[in-house]
Amino acid sequence: MKVLLDHDLPKALRLQFPGHLVLTVRQMGWDALSNGRLIAAADVLEFNVLITADQKMYGEQFHVARKVSLLVVTASRLDYLLPCVPEIRAAIERAEPNGYEKVNIPLPPKVQKRPDAV
Repeated sequence: MKVLLDHDLPKALRLQFPGHLVLTVRQMGWDALSNGRLIAAADVLEFNVLITADQKMYGEQFHVARKVSLLVVTASRLDYLLPCVPEIRAAIERAEPNGYEKVNIPLPPKVQKRPDAV
């Protein structure tokens, strides 16, 4: 599969998907494109999957039939994403034209500040 990583994801994530051609928006020179233009460019160059952490992209841009499938991950930090690479990889494998899938990335619990801490 030909996979595009959006600018909001760490470029090191691309190394987690051997067997796929994974490029970043920055590598393509597309970091200044709006979501709509980015999706259109990915479609023209026949990317199979666009992975993003932008949870609004689907609602804003996927009302037009596209070849590229959108995969939304709910976190953008590499240390949160790495444990979920198997789920992301499986979602890439399931991708179909104009598809959409969301992979929920568990976040660590928030540390509560003690009320007496200043």
